[in-house]
Amino acid sequence: QRTCEQCMEPYKGSIIVLDPRSGDILALVSRPGFDPNAFAAGLSADQWNSINVNPDNPLLNRAIQFQAPPGSIFKVVTAVAGLHSGALSPGTTYFCNGAFKFSDHVYKCWNVYGHGTVDLAHALEGSCNVYFYQAGLKTGIDMITSTARNFCLGSHTGIELPNEKSGFIPDREWKMATFNDEWWPGETISVSIGQGGVTCTPIQIACLMAMTANRGILFKPKLVHSIIGHTARESRILDPEPIRKLSLPEPFWDTVIAGLREVIAGEHGTARTMKSLDFTIAGKTGTAQVISTKTLKQMGFESESETPSKFWDHNWFAGFAPVDKPEVVVVVVIENGGKHGAKQKAVIARDVFMKWYTIKQSESEVPADSGKETADSSERSSDSDHVIVASGESMGLHESTVSALERMGNGR
Repeated sequence: QRTCEQCMEPYKGSIIVLDPRSGDILALVSRPGFDPNAFAAGLSADQWNSINVNPDNPLLNRAIQFQAPPGSIFKVVTAVAGLHSGALSPGTTYFCNGAFKFSDHVYKCWNVYGHGTVDLAHALEGSCNVYFYQAGLKTGIDMITSTARNFCLGSHTGIELPNEKSGFIPDREWKMATFNDEWWPGETISVSIGQGGVTCTPIQIACLMAMTANRGILFKPKLVHSIIGHTARESRILDPEPIRKLSLPEPFWDTVIAGLREVIAGEHGTARTMKSLDFTIAGKTGTAQVISTKTLKQMGFESESETPSKFWDHNWFAGFAPVDKPEVVVVVVIENGGKHGAKQKAVIARDVFMKWYTIKQSESEVPADSGKETADSSERSSDSDHVIVASGESMGLHESTVSALERMGNGR
């Protein structure tokens, strides 16, 4: 938690660290924040206004309330939707020369020189827009939106915090009800790369990555790990609650996860600066436009240095580790980070992963019976009725998680 707070200190945005095996939130940060102690003493009108009318909106819990296009992280959804529908296979290839012409419009890839001929895993590695434009068209908007909602996008995750936002997944019905118009294929192209009206919250992106790490199983995110009472009878660990299941053949999950691993480990990966770590990471970067380049130019802004920061791109990273047996999910979003944020998102994620790994290594060196004294002393204590243990204080996989997985029909 402290590391996440330090990493986000200069930025607006959020970091979430989650255990995909149980849904336990290990760390959660929203920046900028405010000092809650000031409320206990009572605020003057000036003090309240300095918080309430602050343009950076410190009262917004960005982890659950910041809604923005996820950008290329959404390509995971398009990939799974295509595989699930049969529109794609792991070997499906498309050629990218830097742009894709559809009807009378040219849709550009971020790489103006193109990626050449790429299959699905390599399209994820290099985040090839042109591949996913065509994959999205072939898959269709109905399957994409259905898969997105299965990943808990466009709905509340159920985390125990008030006023969670739901994000938005556009579809045919919404288009007809809102604009009295049919859905056009060009709109599918935009949605396929996480634009075109798609918005998500950081906690939803954490769920998307956790479900991918678990190969189709999602546990409800939760802040409380256990409640310790006066006696063992009064104490309990809160069971993980499975809330989503997406059945996909193992080779398909292998392909998606291999592509996400190459985002970090591959020669052309968009987060390859993280590959020097002592453990494997799979992940995806994303850049979300706040306003189109064309519109910015019409407004008279030719470069980012000339553009007000409120129009700068948002920057995302989401990933999990270790790849073979995932234990942690990290999501970083820098609001209006622009070009600097595009570089820093992976740096921040790397530092958070390293802190998790350091804690994991130190915990593995603690004697097996060292926790017994703490548990016994809690049972003997009569100073309070119960002790609530936050999820971040326990990083182990408990038996109730295994039981929950078995109930979902997954033997992993």
